[in-house]
Amino acid sequence: MRRYIDAESLLTKIKAYRPYMYLGEDALSYAIKMVELEPSADVRENVMGEWITPTEKMYSMDGEDITPAYKECNRCHKVYVRTNDNFCPNCGADMRGDKT
Repeated sequence: MRRYIDAESLLTKIKAYRPYMYLGEDALSYAIKMVELEPSADVRENVMGEWITPTEKMYSMDGEDITPAYKECNRCHKVYVRTNDNFCPNCGADMRGDKT
């Protein structure tokens, strides 16, 4: 399983720890160079959200109350017809409910 790390934080820790030399070559300088040369992963922050029922009533063209049929994303506040989507179509927030 891939594990994404904060390379800047790792480089700061490696640069602060330099007590040993390996065969005349600074092994930590080599490790620093390897981290700096490693390409960045294309990842995005996992944004969690939830569907909420708008507080204002919504009515169809013929006057029927259809408020429960609509949900609002609590992250971007766009209103959609609820189709049991796992993600907000506007901001991409994960709506599956696990906030961990």
